[in-house]
Order: sequence, then structure tokens, then C-alpha cells
Amino acid sequence: MYYFRLLKKYPLSMKKLSLLIFCIYSLSAQAQTIFTYGSTPVSKEEFLRVYQKNNHTISYDDISVREYLELYENFKLKVKAAEDLGMDTIDAFKQELEGYRKQLAQPYLTSKKVTDLLVRESYQRMQFEIKASHILINCGLNDMPKDTLAAYKKVMDIREKIMKGAMSFDSAAYNFSDDPSAQRNLGNLGYFTAFNMIYSFESGAYNTKIGDVSLPIRTQFGYHLIKVTDRRAARGEVKIAHIMVNINDPNRERISTDNDSTTSRARILAIYAKLKSGEKWDELCKQYSEDPYTNQSGGLLNWVSSTSRYPEEIKNAAFSLNQDNDYSAPFKTEFGWHIVKRLEVKATSTFEEMKESLYQKIQRDGRSDLNKAVIIDSIKVANNFNENGSSLADFMKYVDTTIYTTSWKIDSAKLPLMEKQSMFVLGSKGYTQADFGAYIMSYQTQQRKSSIPAIITGMYKDFVNNSVYEYAENNLTETNFDFKNIYKEYRDGILLFDLTDKKVWSKAVSDTLGLQKFFESHKAEHLWKERIDVILYTCADKAIAKKAMKMANKGISPDSITNTLNQLKPLNVVVKKGKFERGESSVMDSLKWIKGTQNLSDTKFAIVNGVLASQPKQLSEARGTYTSEYQSFLEKQWLLELREKYPIRVNDEVLKSIIK
Repeated sequence: MYYFRLLKKYPLSMKKLSLLIFCIYSLSAQAQTIFTYGSTPVSKEEFLRVYQKNNHTISYDDISVREYLELYENFKLKVKAAEDLGMDTIDAFKQELEGYRKQLAQPYLTSKKVTDLLVRESYQRMQFEIKASHILINCGLNDMPKDTLAAYKKVMDIREKIMKGAMSFDSAAYNFSDDPSAQRNLGNLGYFTAFNMIYSFESGAYNTKIGDVSLPIRTQFGYHLIKVTDRRAARGEVKIAHIMVNINDPNRERISTDNDSTTSRARILAIYAKLKSGEKWDELCKQYSEDPYTNQSGGLLNWVSSTSRYPEEIKNAAFSLNQDNDYSAPFKTEFGWHIVKRLEVKATSTFEEMKESLYQKIQRDGRSDLNKAVIIDSIKVANNFNENGSSLADFMKYVDTTIYTTSWKIDSAKLPLMEKQSMFVLGSKGYTQADFGAYIMSYQTQQRKSSIPAIITGMYKDFVNNSVYEYAENNLTETNFDFKNIYKEYRDGILLFDLTDKKVWSKAVSDTLGLQKFFESHKAEHLWKERIDVILYTCADKAIAKKAMKMANKGISPDSITNTLNQLKPLNVVVKKGKFERGESSVMDSLKWIKGTQNLSDTKFAIVNGVLASQPKQLSEARGTYTSEYQSFLEKQWLLELREKYPIRVNDEVLKSIIK
């Protein structure tokens, strides 16, 4: 506003006005530069953004800001050095950065509104468990229309008979379901909750009332009828331990009178009786449990929930126990006889506790397709997606039955024509039939012999969606300021790590001559205190101690003493030997620091070989310490070189405007 007032008072020519505006802009830009390295400026905005992000407790006092400024200067210098060396052009760097870019892009290519709805929906569903049975009629997503219609008619005919009472659901599952397990379980899936089933199947089950049979639910496997038989509140989780006696032990079965487990049952009942009489669970588990994976850890099992893959008998026993440390009566599963002990109960977590994990699950689950569909539609609108309606039908003439066996290829003679035929345009980028053909060649999979147009139409839909998503992903640095910044942070971080490793970390390890030279000039900095050179003998009893001392005083080595006296019992003599500084061990401090043999008790004595005066540590004795210090030395030298090559100039006015 001040400048416009000046212009009103003192009119200028357009040339002078342009020059003045340029100068004002230049001065303003310069005023917001906090420092330069070489000729490269760093803005106050950039510095503040990084400073605030990397300091949990943000303080704008003089010391804190200046300390971080120096760190950031060093960071920028190292990245600049890496760029000058061309490290950002190396293929390995590009591949690593590309992997990070795809991971970083995901949160920026989702609809928060849709995600929030899916997270809330999944949490609400997880408060309940559904018990259901299903009937499956196979039908592939790319099946010919007549086959898809036939499958739909078949499943609807089955449903009509069930609804009219002409057959039970169980009978229909046994006789008609294409799920092989229906021959055994009549389609019964037991209890499940959110994320245990395909999302469309899960939604069908949760939207069906108890006792009702759903309309056909479509999944990639075919059409399902779902009958919901129960709905109950989620029971949380129980941490349990068990003692198990195996019913499949062939040695025991030879003794068994009924090939069931008479002997096994008798063993579990005997263990149960010992528990009832007060014997300790862990000891009984170690001694008698025949689960080799848990018997040494008190029978500890993972958390059990209603949807865990434990036998129903174990789950029922676990949830029937009322208090921690209660244990069940013996019961039998297909694996053996068990006694289950309750250790801890965990109720269903609150929404806030589960929100982040639910978000992660949704990213990996089929319901994320809903989110992606919303994003893809919005990207199409924002980038003027325009499709050539006839191009896909025209493309069909290039595809033959080799598409069934993953061997379809673009006919090289037809390629020039395909390269000219546009299928759609997104933003400024066009996608041709040749692009779609290349996509098919890369992603074709083994197909059932079904409708070729259906296969190609499905692949075209995936091609469009992937292309749209990839287009947005590749342009995120131009369209999203936050992504641009975090992507640059990762890029610079990789460069910094790679060059620092080369110049400092790995060099300090591999440069043995340099490390030795550094050690020679700094060895007076790391000294041993006065040390005692001692051998400490701990013996099983007084008689063994007497024998060991007699042998030691004759000059027999500690190894020979232990080899001789530990033949009958491996712990008759335990030896500890070495050099110990004052304050390092209370036992060593209690000794008289003079050469000779000293009794500490009836079963313990020491041989003091001598006392060592304070002296410098050798490189072999403190390699870790000297390597770390050499790394610091190398880094300081490197930074001095960088600051000379790319001089730092700090704008004190801008810096002071930050300090409070």
C-alpha cells in the first residue's frame, strides 16, 4: 500500500514503473532469504517449515534457532555436494527414490471423506460378529455373458426353492454349492467380523437379517447366497495358555483299548487332578504337556478372538472362563485333550485407539477400491478426460485366443497404425492403442476360455484406471505443495545418507591407515584406570574349592582345572578371568590389590596375577570409540571444505525476525 501511495504522489513512466516494481520484488525476495550457500538461496519459509517439523518442543530462542540453522546449513551443503557429483542421476538412486515416491503418494491420492466413512463403518461392524452360511455358484468376472446369466439364473432358482421351503439351506449347500468345503460343513462359515471376508461378501452378510437369505452377492469367485444364523456382540480377546495331551501318539494308541484316547483321557484327568490339588501350572505344563511349541513357556498361546483360527472348542472354553488364572475342565479337539487357562482379557478397543490401524487395513483391503474409484473420477474431471468411444471396439480385431495363455503380442506390422489411434486423452497426455497393447503384454494372466471382448474390456478398464492414477501420481509435485516438500525431503535425505556414508561412515571403517594415524595422535585421550588382573574361582562346595585352589597354586591353568573337576558335574567349578578397573565390579573392589591367592569364602577364591597402572587404551581395545571419533573428525574436515567451496551468508535481519 505504501508504494502505491508514492506512485499517486509521484507519477512514473511505464519503464520506470516496471523497474521500480522489479526492485521492490527483488528486495522483498532478498528480505525473505535466511541464508545462501554458494549462490543458492534458502527462504525463511523453508527454514521455518523444517524447523517446526523437526522440533517437538518448538523454541524460538536465540540458541535453539542458531543451533538448528547450523545443522540445516550442513544438510544443504552435503546435498549440494552430492548433486555436484551427479549422485542424483545414478540408476540405483532413481529406483530407490521411485519406490519412496509411490509410498509417499498414497495418502495424497485418497478421498478423506470416503476413507473416514469406511473407517467408521468398519469399526461399527467390528462391534458385532456375524455367523453365516453360504452357497457359491462359480462364475468368473470375465465369463461370457451367457455363462454369467446361466450362473445367475441357477443361484436365483436355488434361492427361490429355499424361500418356498422346497429345500433347506443346508441341503442346498450340500447339493449345489461349488465351495468344496460345503460337503463337510454345509456352507457354515462360523463367526466373522469386518476384514475377515471379501468386502462385498462382508457387506452382504452385515446387511442381512438373522434367519434371512440374501439376494445373490457378486464376488470374483461367483454368486453367493448368504444365510445369517446369528449376530452377537464382539467378545474381545482372551490371552490363554493350555496343557495338551496328544491323541495321535502311535505308541499310546497301541495301548489304547478303543482307538479313541482312553490312555490320553486318563493322562489329562490325572493332570487336572494335580491342578485341583494345588500343584503349579507351569511345572505341570513342562512335565506333561505334549505341545512341543508351548510346554516350556507355560503353554502360552496367542490371543484368542471369536474369529481366530483356533478350534471352536478352545474358543468356547476360553470365553467361558470368568476370571484371570481360572482354568477349564479337560475337553477334546481334533488335536488332543486340553486344559485351558485364562491369563488376560482385552475388550474391544475404542474408536480412537483403533482408528490408525483401521486406516492401514483399509489401504490393504478391497474396500480401498471404493476410495480409488472416487479419486480416479475426480482426477478425470480435473484433467478433462476425453475418451474415443470407438477405439476399444476397433482394438478387438487385434486380439486372438493367445490372450488365454499369456502369449498375446502386438503384431509389429500393425504397430504404426495402433500408435496413431488415440483411446483417450488426459490433461495434455494422449494414450494410444499401442499403449494399451503394451499394457496387456505386461499384465496379461492365464485366463479361462471365456469371452475375449469381456477380457479385453476388463483389462481396458484397469488400463484407464492405472493410467489416470499414475498421471496424478507423477504430477503430484506440481499440484500438491505438501507432497512436493516431503518428496524433496526424502530425495535430499537419500543423497545425504549415500554421500555421508561414502565420505564418513564407511571410510572410517575401511581407512585403516587413517584410523591408525588418528589413534596415534589421540591415544592419550582414552586411558585405562588402574586395573587388577585376576582369575576368580566359584566352586560347588568346600571340598571342590580346596582341590581347585591346590591345583591353581601349582600353576595348573584354569582350563585344565575346569576340565578335570567338571567331569562328574559340569558346574563344579566356574571361572571368571580378566582385567578389571576400580569401580567396575564390587567383587573385584573387595579384593586386596596385591599379587597372590585370596580366600573370599568356603567356595570362592581369587588368584591375583598383578595390578596394572593407568595406561592408554590400545586401538584394538577401544576400536569402537576411536572409529566413532574418527568419523566425527572426517565429517568436520569435510564440512570445512564444503563451507569453503560454498560460502554461507546468513541474512541477520531475517534470522532476528525468527528469534523471540
